[in-house]
Amino acid sequence: IYDSNKYNFMKQVKDGTIGEEVYKCFRKRIGEVSPSEKLAWRNSLRNMYSVLNNKLIPDDVGVFIEYRLPYQNRRIDFIVSGKNLDDSEHAVIVELKQWTEAKAIEHKHLVKTFVGHADREVSHPSYQAWSYAATLNEYNQVVQEDNIELHPCAFLHNYVVIDEEDPIVDANLFEEINQAPIFTRDDTKKLSDSVASF
Repeated sequence: IYDSNKYNFMKQVKDGTIGEEVYKCFRKRIGEVSPSEKLAWRNSLRNMYSVLNNKLIPDDVGVFIEYRLPYQNRRIDFIVSGKNLDDSEHAVIVELKQWTEAKAIEHKHLVKTFVGHADREVSHPSYQAWSYAATLNEYNQVVQEDNIELHPCAFLHNYVVIDEEDPIVDANLFEEINQAPIFTRDDTKKLSDSVASF
């Protein structure tokens, strides 16, 4: 939906216009969006500004917001793409969540959290990010032909981990965490360094 670079994204966040920019792109390509989704964009994208505010991440890296997956209605929240020093191509897939807590349930890949004004069973964010990468590897011609290396992760920028048994970070419960790591409120610098390392 939104296709730009780090420089423009950072400027629009600083100017307070990023939510409106994404909304205009969304309305043009897909249609109307709920007020809650507009608010989520503003909140989450400010946090991604903090992640990208790193001199080691060049201004010309690609920034994609609400990237629609092929053959599906699902969208990737945020992608950062660019070339490494060895000229290899990389893309970091970021699943953004505003959650503050989650509970494990017995069904594989699911957690229970408060979304849409109620407690609901939803996919674990690592599973979501991992599945997005798997779909792109399977169906996206550019990813295949250009050998783009995908790095899925989830950023729960309001979530505070109490202990290692918290279901959101328990790799014993959700093995996808090993392939799509979770970053929470206190991990902004860690995520920033991770993006810069690719």
